[in-house]
Amino acid sequence: MELPALAKQIIAFRDARDWSQFHTTKHLATALAIEAAELQELMLWKGENEVAELVDSRSGHGKLSDEIADVLIYALLFCESVG
Repeated sequence: MELPALAKQIIAFRDARDWSQFHTTKHLATALAIEAAELQELMLWKGENEVAELVDSRSGHGKLSDEIADVLIYALLFCESVG
């Protein structure tokens, strides 16, 4: 899927739930920072080998994928907010 199509789906999901009222530019920037911090938290205090094991494991890869998806979603919503 291409990025513009993904962004349209995310915006449609948001709009169907009337969440745009909460998605101010400030709040989206905050949410993006929090989600990026959650991604970092998965690797906090881990050495390079431990991070590699996290990436290679099914559960770790799933957690990383979830957090990366959240970062991407908020990044796209932020971009839409600021034009």
